[in-house]
Amino acid sequence: MKTLRSIVIFIFFLILVSCRPTIYSRIVDIKNEYNSANPEKQIVIINKEFAPLKEIMTKLKSELTENNVIIFAWVNHMPKIGTNDYYCLIYNYDNNKKYYIKNSEAKIHDLIISNSSLNFEAEDYILDKYIDKGQFFFDSLTPFTSSEFGTRYELIDTKENQGFSIQGFTLKDKGNVSD
Repeated sequence: MKTLRSIVIFIFFLILVSCRPTIYSRIVDIKNEYNSANPEKQIVIINKEFAPLKEIMTKLKSELTENNVIIFAWVNHMPKIGTNDYYCLIYNYDNNKKYYIKNSEAKIHDLIISNSSLNFEAEDYILDKYIDKGQFFFDSLTPFTSSEFGTRYELIDTKENQGFSIQGFTLKDKGNVSD
């Protein structure tokens, strides 16, 4: 009887743990909530059924906790549209570690995970200012209009349960934001 009770308790905890929301499901929930409130400026993390954040979260599952800032950007190949290459910076609040992830246009499913910030200048800048100023950082960006769209950045903060889509941002804004 005691053994049966132990087995039932073990199965209950196993089910409980397996039903726990994944980081990716939290990302999708935050994205959906933001997109409902901001239909004109939506967060886009899936392109033509290609969901790289899902692959990234699976790959980094053992290294990430639930508290992360994810900055994701599809690579802009003007005038070509609909590419599947991206840059992604993940900052984990709990271990204070950054993960730089990208792929290539030729091999979209090959994740390149690095500790190097080379080619991630804008993502690092956005992260530093967001950590320092929170959502108030976005109010200080000067929007611009151009015939070229520029890179669009998606920021999802799983700790603060917030999402943002940053459009019309250039590194020239670095000098416009007071520190």
